[in-house]
Amino acid sequence: MSALMNDTEATLLSHAFVNPATRISLICGTGCNAAVQLPLSIISAHKLAVRPDEWNVAAKAVIVNTEISMFGEGIFPLSRADRELDLNSSHPGFQILEQLTGGRYLGEICRLTFLAGIKEDGLLRGVMPGGMLEKFSFTTASMSVLEQLVLPGSQSDG
Repeated sequence: MSALMNDTEATLLSHAFVNPATRISLICGTGCNAAVQLPLSIISAHKLAVRPDEWNVAAKAVIVNTEISMFGEGIFPLSRADRELDLNSSHPGFQILEQLTGGRYLGEICRLTFLAGIKEDGLLRGVMPGGMLEKFSFTTASMSVLEQLVLPGSQSDG
């Protein structure tokens, strides 16, 4: 094997092929991650694998997988639903950015917010829809479908 990369690195490289000025890529899907091109001069030698001498002479930059979703507690403002999701996760305080932006979690944040509205504010006259008490029962895909609905009397951009 001569190369190994993830989706963010591949995205950066593929776009840089078309536009050589590309320096960053961002993936927001099931999770969240970014890759950046950095000058080799700012990377510690111990971070680099052993390379042939000709590579060390020719290389000017490297692509770094940031694993940006690893940002944790105390960095971003959190809603009550965000905190509840995190507290009930297998690793509280870990990958908060992923929980705030990743498609895997957005439906659950919506479900928790919806439940609070039903219980505390009488949304839907306080009647709980079937299945909504089960964790992750409201998916991000379902959330997306609801967002597309146009209610009578509402305005639509489309």
